[in-house]
This record gives sequence, C-alpha cells and structure tokens, in this order.
Amino acid sequence: MKRAATALLVVACAGAPAGAAWDFFGSASAAGGRTDNPRFQSSTVSSNARRSELAAFVRLSGGLRREWVASHLEFFYSPMGTFYEDSDLNDLTHSLGASWDHMFSRRTRISLQEAALFTSEQIVDPNSNVNNNQILTERSRSFYNNFRVTLNHEIDPKNGLTFNFRDTTRYFSADTYVDNLNHQIGAAYRRNLSQRTSISAGYDASYLEFRDGDPNSDPGESTVHTVVGGWSWSAVRGFGTNIAAGYSVLDSTDPGIGSHGALYFNTQLSYSSQRVFSAAGGYSRGFDTGGGAFANSLSQNAYASVRAVFTQRWNSELYFSYNIHNRVENTATAGTERNSVDTFTGRASLNYQFATDWSAGLSYTRFAQSQDVGTAPAAPDIRTNRYYFSLTWSFT
Repeated sequence: MKRAATALLVVACAGAPAGAAWDFFGSASAAGGRTDNPRFQSSTVSSNARRSELAAFVRLSGGLRREWVASHLEFFYSPMGTFYEDSDLNDLTHSLGASWDHMFSRRTRISLQEAALFTSEQIVDPNSNVNNNQILTERSRSFYNNFRVTLNHEIDPKNGLTFNFRDTTRYFSADTYVDNLNHQIGAAYRRNLSQRTSISAGYDASYLEFRDGDPNSDPGESTVHTVVGGWSWSAVRGFGTNIAAGYSVLDSTDPGIGSHGALYFNTQLSYSSQRVFSAAGGYSRGFDTGGGAFANSLSQNAYASVRAVFTQRWNSELYFSYNIHNRVENTATAGTERNSVDTFTGRASLNYQFATDWSAGLSYTRFAQSQDVGTAPAAPDIRTNRYYFSLTWSFT
C-alpha cells in the first residue's frame, strides 16, 4: 500500500503546474439500529448465541483531489467505528484509496488505482468494495489491498489496445482462513464496428499464492490462463450491455487439485434514464481464490442494483449479490462429493435529503451463507440482518 501510494504521488506530481489547487471533499455519518447474529454463529447453535444486539456506527470520510490539463489525482481515507451492547464485538475499520489518470496524448491514457482496507473484525456490508467473494468461517482481523494499472491506446478511431496489471492481497489473522495473493496481467484488442458497437479479444494470466489455512496442508500455488472474446453495445435511450466469454485453465502445485478447465463469462447490462431511474445487473463465472475458506474455487456471481429518484429530496436503492463458490478438487482423489459454499448479500434503503448537505436514511441489510457439505466442510451456515437509521453530512 505504501509503495503504491507513494508511486502515485511521485508520478502524478512530477512536472505539475504550480497554479493547480487542491479540492477537499468528505462526509460524516452516524447510524443506530439492531443487528441479528452479530457474532456470525451457525444457524445450528442455540438462539441465545445468535441473539440480536443494539448497535451504532460512526463513519468519517475525507479526501482531496487535484486537476491538471491532462491529469486527475485523488486520495481518500475513511475510518468507521461500529459499537455493540457487547463491547467485545466493537470494530474499527480503516479504508484508504488513491487514483491517478493521465492523458499522454489524445490516443494514449493510463490509470492507476489503489484501494486498501483493514478491519479488526469481519464486515458484512454490500456497500464495501472488498467484501465480494468472501466466505465467513469465524470472526477475524483482515487486510485487503488491490492495486491496478490500466493503459489504453487508440491505434486509430476503429482499433484500440488495452494492457492491464493487477495485484491483490488478502490476509487474515485466523489460521482457519487461507491468505491469498493474486498477480494478474493481461492485454486486449478492441474493434469498433460502429459508434455504439464494438468487439474485443484478449488474454489474461494470473499467478496465485496461498498461505496459512489448514496447518496440516500446503495450499501451494496456482496459475490461471484465460482467453476471452467480447461484444459491447450502447443505445441512445440509456441501455448498454457488455458480454465477454472464453475459456480458463487452472494448474495447481497441489496434487489434490491438479489441472482444470472451465468456461469463463462476464456479462453486464445497464439502463439509466436522466438521473430519475437507473439499474444494472450482471453475471460472472471463473476461477477465483476461494474467498478465504479454501485455496482455489470455481466461482459464480450474479448481482443487480436499482436506484429510483422520486423527487429532488427522496430516493431509494436496492442491491443484491449471490455468489457460488465450488471448491476445485481432483476428482480422482476427492471422490464424487464437492464443497459448495453459497453467499447472499442484499440491501434496501430509503433516503431523504432535508438540507443542502444533510440527508437521513433507513436501511436493511441481509447476509446469508450456506454450504453443500462435501468431503471437507469449509464454512458454517450463517444468517444475519441489520436494521439502521442514519444521518449524513457531506461537503465538496
């Protein structure tokens, strides 16, 4: 995190015009309500162990951004404290991020993005940008870091190239989780068939490292190679779609996993109507790091989000995500049974802006996790809900 943020600052500020000014932005919010099963206990244990707790949280967010003729630089930091009746459940989360965009010319652009999060406990919140594809096994401190570089070059108005690099790290304090590192590099070619339609072809290679986990086993390392073809289309009236499909091959140093091949998908559909109504949804399928519960998985994700603006003051949002993690195993050694862990995250909210910089809201969040038990149980069945009233002040 430190090296990535330092690189962003040094590269972005080198040769910057002296007259450019920093803009500050931020927000502060407080909320209170009730959380069901905040200890993330299995649904098979006593109801007393899964009892509800009154809870409150305070979130602060602050950042600064700067614009140049061909560059944009932004930093932000957001701590959040969650407080329960049982003080042993209290949690302090730190979220940091940075981004830099630069136009070398009209045809060439680079983007660097850095995001990091540390939490003293697990978080179950669809608003978190790092909770995707995570499986809960017990409460644990965790650290997540994602650094991404994307370079786009337009050969001519109809042809373009994209190169990307991504480095993702996830550590857990509990040994029941598998720490994972993902180093990914890829390239893609894009051809514009018309003003609103394009096709693409690309290749990605990932090198996965795994640590901790079961002290009696060595998760080892894996490589994933993916070949992808894509099609995108956008309409005048706000519709848009992206479809990518291909094939992936996973090779693992663990003899219990070996070599596997699988179809790859990544589809997105969106609609926006003059800031009054917007909706998006998608489906993806591919090899992943196993969400912390095991080393490798074939994961599927479906999501949908809707935002409706009723008046200048009232709006509502709805979001859900459903993940399926199938543990990748060698059928010759593991038999016919398979481990499959399913997770569902959903959120509904109603918001009211009663002043220029002030808003209030009601929200409901649900997280559910279940496992089709195979040869080695990996995660408990969990159900938890959150009911909150919030008050937010923001400034730009």
